[in-house]
Amino acid sequence: MKTISLKNYSFIILCLILTGCAEKRFGDGVTLKDIELGKETSFRLNLGERIKAQAFPVPWDCTDFEFTWKSSDPNIASVDNYGMIEAENLGNCTITVSSGNISRDFQVETYEVLLPEKLATLGVKHLFLFENPDNLFEAAIGKDLEPVGSGFEMVEGFNPRKKAIRIPDSYNSGGQWVYNHLYLDHGFAANGGGKTVNQFTVLVDIKFSPRPQPSKPGPGPYLYPGNDWADGWYYCLYASTFDISRKVAGADGSFFWRPSGNYGVLSTYTTDSRLFQRDKWYRFIICVDMGVSIKYWKDGVRDVQASNGSLDYDNRSWPLHGILLFADDDGEDREVEVASLAIWDRCLSDAEVREIGNPRLK
Repeated sequence: MKTISLKNYSFIILCLILTGCAEKRFGDGVTLKDIELGKETSFRLNLGERIKAQAFPVPWDCTDFEFTWKSSDPNIASVDNYGMIEAENLGNCTITVSSGNISRDFQVETYEVLLPEKLATLGVKHLFLFENPDNLFEAAIGKDLEPVGSGFEMVEGFNPRKKAIRIPDSYNSGGQWVYNHLYLDHGFAANGGGKTVNQFTVLVDIKFSPRPQPSKPGPGPYLYPGNDWADGWYYCLYASTFDISRKVAGADGSFFWRPSGNYGVLSTYTTDSRLFQRDKWYRFIICVDMGVSIKYWKDGVRDVQASNGSLDYDNRSWPLHGILLFADDDGEDREVEVASLAIWDRCLSDAEVREIGNPRLK
């Protein structure tokens, strides 16, 4: 007579159990009866702000469904396949989540906190929005900029309601430099315990948009005749050492962006080397406290904090007679577009930088 060992018997039972599980899975046969929304069913979003809408199946163990998300007006607020809503333009719209013939709605209102209002609460000393066609260099807060050179023009900013200024590059023509940059008589007193401006913060909304090198007047050759995005190009934010009578840099600039993706003050560049994208807007905030630290923020994320040299460090602290912006002594100041520029005579705290926020710039 054949016998089945206990070991074989246990194996048979296990197979039967597994077979039964394969035949009946969790949620099988459970039909979707409703869609339950999360606690928030209406959103008020600042332009560029994003939020995840929550929706759940009823019954909770239903698996035979697929949510579809749709905006009544994607120009006001868009939504992706996972319920992530993003405020695009001013207005009101409805976000609908559905499955089959069952649907539920979220209400969205968008608004915009204007930069002057926000920065004024933080005591900004100079703010430029470049929105006056009759005076591109007009200050929304503080003192007007002074152009050095020519070719400045108004262009579209990071949304249809925003304007910006295009600052052309400097170039060498027949052995003579033709400079194009801006000068600001900031009026700051010495601070931070030194004889110069040792504490300051700069916010800039900027786009690096290399265009084909235009022909320049006079005989060449011109610096950087090639148009390759990563061909040794530099973009300068400010130059601290300059001739106040001519308002041109007398030494290398102080803060650079490089196409390789890193940027900063000499010897304190960021270590991240992701290539900057062409025609993409970025928001940078640079918080300087000489002798203590320098902090770099890119699109709301702090990139690096480093030592920044001693007080009154040459070519890093700011002189009392002003500052050159988007300037360099030998052409390392390629063309840029700038939508917003704000300057403080102090180093903003991390909490204050986060309060400014980072709306999506596009």
